[in-house]
Amino acid sequence: MPFLSEILDFELPFVKPLVTGRGVLQQRRGLLFALSDGTYTGWGEASPLEGWSGETLEQSRQALTSVSRSIRQLSASKGRSVEQVANEMRATPCARAAVIGALYDLLSQRREISLSLFLREKLGGGLQPSQVSLPPSSVRVNALIAHSDPDEVARSARDMVAAGFEAIKLKVGALDADVDLVRVAAVRQASDQLELRLDANGAWEIDQAIAFLEQAAQYDVAFCEEPTAGIDALVAVGAATAVPVAIDESAVSSQDVTRVLRTGKVGVVIIKPQILGGADSAASLMAKIKSYGARGIVTSMFESVVGVAHVAHIAAVTAPEEIHGLHTSSFFANDVGSGLEVSDARLHLASASGLGVAPNYAFNPA
Repeated sequence: MPFLSEILDFELPFVKPLVTGRGVLQQRRGLLFALSDGTYTGWGEASPLEGWSGETLEQSRQALTSVSRSIRQLSASKGRSVEQVANEMRATPCARAAVIGALYDLLSQRREISLSLFLREKLGGGLQPSQVSLPPSSVRVNALIAHSDPDEVARSARDMVAAGFEAIKLKVGALDADVDLVRVAAVRQASDQLELRLDANGAWEIDQAIAFLEQAAQYDVAFCEEPTAGIDALVAVGAATAVPVAIDESAVSSQDVTRVLRTGKVGVVIIKPQILGGADSAASLMAKIKSYGARGIVTSMFESVVGVAHVAHIAAVTAPEEIHGLHTSSFFANDVGSGLEVSDARLHLASASGLGVAPNYAFNPA
């Protein structure tokens, strides 16, 4: 029997507009990709985000439509053939991530094991010590605050600390620098123990970034993601400030990350698996980051629950000791399904085999 596939559109409105250094987001649009062998159905997601990924939603759609035609010609008993097709999709990494994600979900369901265990066995020894029998069933996550008003920031930070979060990420760069500095102080006042992370989404010029981080350093900032845009600019900021710099959207390939790490001026790398092309690419890059002694942190890019679940399984096998940026589903008014729970500042993976999450749609291939 050949593989069957389906492409489904989704649109998720935010509870309130999300203000970032790259603009205001009102909703997230994307594509779900289903792959079935007649018994099991795996799910993946392609949801490129303008300004964060070079791929557009229409490019993802075209790539998935094309690969669906190719997949129909394959035998469902030879799952690796789908990987060969996916490896021809490097120009559209978000679409490739959807195909690889759906395939790995399907194959782990066949074996009746979790996706994270499947990933650890498939992607190799460097991901986690072999003596550990199972990957963790949950990962630590940071809280995310994007409120503009400093009083709201303060209230939210206190609530997050009370809920047990050990790290808080604050969006900066969209407001006046003086207001942002007050917001940073408000988070730090909530606790002198939490790890305080900033994310400017490349909003500042080099001199602005250095000036702001010099002032923010008094609040013991763990790192700032993308204080400016571009690899050379980030290295310049990293060389001039005591606040560690993290690279995120300025690195779109393993080569970019290697170039940055070799400078020794950027010590944190934010991994968005979808932009890299999926779990296999993300795991390979995480191993490289660790070889340089840098921190690798896995984050979502405001995917649906399907996409977040994929990212969480990757985080569980590549960096179980880290605090990851995966507490994003609560920002949506609704979602494509359920199955992920955050409690005690941990995102808990579903106990079912495979991804453990499926959207509230019936599989209905054309």
